[in-house]
Amino acid sequence: QMQGSNSMMWQKILGSAFLLSTFGSGCLHAQDLPLLGLAHMGIAVSDIDKARLLYHDVLGLDMGFDLIMPDLTLFLQYYKVNDRQYLEVYPTLAPDSIVRETHIAFYTEDIEKLHQLLEARGLNPTPLKTSHWDGNQSFDLRPAPGQDIVFMEFVQYMPASLHTNNFGKALAARRISTHMKGAGVLVKDPEVAESLYKKMGFKEIWRGTSENGQTKMIDMQLPGASDDFVELVERSTQANAQQAGRAGHVILEVSDIKAAHEAARNRSGIGLTTPVRTPGKGWSFDVFDPDGTMVTFEQPEASALKAAIH
Repeated sequence: QMQGSNSMMWQKILGSAFLLSTFGSGCLHAQDLPLLGLAHMGIAVSDIDKARLLYHDVLGLDMGFDLIMPDLTLFLQYYKVNDRQYLEVYPTLAPDSIVRETHIAFYTEDIEKLHQLLEARGLNPTPLKTSHWDGNQSFDLRPAPGQDIVFMEFVQYMPASLHTNNFGKALAARRISTHMKGAGVLVKDPEVAESLYKKMGFKEIWRGTSENGQTKMIDMQLPGASDDFVELVERSTQANAQQAGRAGHVILEVSDIKAAHEAARNRSGIGLTTPVRTPGKGWSFDVFDPDGTMVTFEQPEASALKAAIH
């Protein structure tokens, strides 16, 4: 009888442990990722001084800081959109490169929880690390599933890091935009890429199709309060350099598309296009850096309607 009683007791304990484990795992899957917005996008250029003509002279962004290697070579420059958003410009573009976009990054205030949630969803993030370059904590998804970028990064700005020490600085009054609303990525496997963002709790907010109904772009909005998004640009065939430059693009939000276009034109915008309206998105126009990476200025539909009413 004693043996039977002990057996039943252990069955109950193991059963309870299984339920707790299952319940805990279910809770992790149900939680929104603690993402607060897009942090930065990495862009490779062939000439750092020529790139400045767009990122500083036209966009009006100041360089918050840069990173210099021990051998005194430049690793990258950080052009500041706002206190938590940057364009990272790397002087590393090889002559035969098709893709200029190196990576995209999101920021959080709970990096450990974010890492735990991604592990629970089977996404195999790299271990947490504190960067000796900038002093922030981060981890990656490497390689970036289904996308033609090297990796996806998740970062928490830590006390005394380069970013935190730069809060309130390099916020140029001549910035045409103060919000990086979206980051476009070239998709090499649409099914894998869409599945990834759905696993992370991103939601589709817009889908662009060609005349034959083929999906060309999908905007996936971050979970939580942020309205930032990733724009998946799908290519059914191998992209050429021009297509890759348009796919791996930055989307900067503005409240007045006409004023933004005039400012860019007056600053000799490179390859400046005419503002156009895209149903379901709003008004936008594009400029290009010397290597063909596209920067889109976008006035969202809701903002455009509000301006029209007033």
